[in-house]
Amino acid sequence: MKKTPLWLWILGLLGGAFFFWRASALWPLVDVDLHEPAWRVERSARRQALALGLDLTGFDARTVYEPDDAALDALDATLGRVRAQKVLASGAPVVRNAVEFTRSGDPHRHRLDLHPAGNLAFYQRGFEDDDPPIPDLSHSDSEARGRLGKLLRLPLDGWTTISVAERKQPNRTERSFVYERLLPESPAIRERCAITFAGPLVVRAVRNIVAPPAFGRDARRKSALGESLEMVGLLLFAPAILAGGAVFLLHLRAGTARLRGPALLASG
Repeated sequence: MKKTPLWLWILGLLGGAFFFWRASALWPLVDVDLHEPAWRVERSARRQALALGLDLTGFDARTVYEPDDAALDALDATLGRVRAQKVLASGAPVVRNAVEFTRSGDPHRHRLDLHPAGNLAFYQRGFEDDDPPIPDLSHSDSEARGRLGKLLRLPLDGWTTISVAERKQPNRTERSFVYERLLPESPAIRERCAITFAGPLVVRAVRNIVAPPAFGRDARRKSALGESLEMVGLLLFAPAILAGGAVFLLHLRAGTARLRGPALLASG
């Protein structure tokens, strides 16, 4: 068995070092702790849900890391790497751990998204049309602003009210308040948050970064390009894979296939 040439090892090490050195230029890496154990994120989500009047005892949890790629690209391109990382670390909801709660035999689904720092970024309480009616209760703008600011740990002084809406549901009336501001670090990017009440209950709360439309179009264009390249690569390599499989089967039939090496690798 031939040994791998030394120059090939050196080339591989240099290539790996160069890749990790320039990785942050290829992708906008996030300088926040993304290694929080799922059980700890779930515990924090349950605690925040309980503060919102939702007891999730008996519900199973599923935690998924969900970045907002368009907003992340927009912050990185507009602010630069250092300032963008400071905005992310301060609690901007660009990266989040989404926790969905479900229970066997229960149609209700509840979801909370948490920033790695623990701040609430999204909350939605599940309802069904045949749930018991919720008594109607009106809410003022100042009350909604204060409640939302407390939930998100974000003072809403200076935010503009851009929408107050009412929606009739079969068993409740929902009232939503939406607020917006220009991101202090970049006037080109907006930050938006909203809260929805159903009677005395908060049924939805959200905070997000509104990236300029150009970044969304660019993200879709990159995604389409990546899928196209993946398809081209598959078409180019498929014949080689099929030919290799055919050659292996022919050697196997003739009894000349060398299986000792693959067997040792598989067992090790």
